[in-house]
Amino acid sequence: MRSAESEPAAPGPPLWAAALVFALSGAGALVIESIWMRWFRLVFGATAPAVTATLVAFFAGQALGAAMAARRAAGLRRPLRTYAYIEATAALAAFAVPALLSLAGAGTDRVYDSLRTTPAALNAVRMAIALVATLPAAICFGASLPVLGQAMVGSPRALGARGGLLYGANILGAALGAALAGFGLPEQLGVLGTYMVGVTLLIAAALGALQLARNRIPADAARARPAAPADTAAPAEPIAARGLLWLAALSGFGAFASQVLLTQAFALVHDQSVYAFASVLVVVLLSLALGALITAAVERAGWLDPRSLAGFALAAAGLGLACFPALLSQATDGLHVLRSARPWPDYLLRSLALVARTVHARPCDRRVAEDESRDTSGRSDVDDRVQ
Repeated sequence: MRSAESEPAAPGPPLWAAALVFALSGAGALVIESIWMRWFRLVFGATAPAVTATLVAFFAGQALGAAMAARRAAGLRRPLRTYAYIEATAALAAFAVPALLSLAGAGTDRVYDSLRTTPAALNAVRMAIALVATLPAAICFGASLPVLGQAMVGSPRALGARGGLLYGANILGAALGAALAGFGLPEQLGVLGTYMVGVTLLIAAALGALQLARNRIPADAARARPAAPADTAAPAEPIAARGLLWLAALSGFGAFASQVLLTQAFALVHDQSVYAFASVLVVVLLSLALGALITAAVERAGWLDPRSLAGFALAAAGLGLACFPALLSQATDGLHVLRSARPWPDYLLRSLALVARTVHARPCDRRVAEDESRDTSGRSDVDDRVQ
């Protein structure tokens, strides 16, 4: 009988295949999140608290799930199979959300008269309903990346290159899901039908991961294989873990507080607040995906210290947000409403162009902005406004 050390190990799944599965997961998750926002708008009766509830439920659940999975991922013998089970659980939990919201809404109707005189208490009850209904699915969304990373990334030194690729693929899928759920599918399939598409995508990700797991060697066997030669390059001076956590927390707070504010701002120039939410979400996700893929390429090539790249990105984001109000007013000729008879794809393209012009415009390039404002001969796609 051959020893474990001498047995040939089955090859693991390619990184691109895992990235494709994770892209399906991202698309499903964002279809689901976009429909949550529609339902929460009915629960709260206004856009701003609905957007806040959606982001709080989605990202608080992701944070809890990631923290829980990070503690246990290293001890998993078959992390890819575990990832498939997490995706299947996410699909089941998401499937239950409409029924949970319906039951909770019926209970709230009974006490509405006693709570309507205290809006803070009423909104607290509504927020609790949103969290209870959606947190289980969101926790699974958050747990997926640490577990898949344990299966596919390997060495911590490969986190930027391999982990960045996985994250970028997930966010690209999420951007596609947000675009479809915000503009295309509800008009064709209805809101509930669109939601079921998101659940189906999660199931497809689970089945894809199970298929990949058949070719994945268990962690015990992987540890028994001879170690690869150590990387002799001198690592960069590490940053204290506590400092990294604070930096990540502050960055996340700023990013998603800005997303709420951007959605409220774009709701002023869209026919529906759902379109404003979807437009901002798609552009934010595409930007995150692009940043992740660029980081993965930079890490793979070793062109730039990641700390320098992070500092530059944060500074550029701050400058862009500072210039946003003036850019939005200029791009919409004083907040005139964007209109189109066809939500898909015409309104989507016009809306994304508007968001991209204001969110991603170069804040220091004033000459270009002035030239565009003087150009009266060629109106852009997003200038079909009420005059």
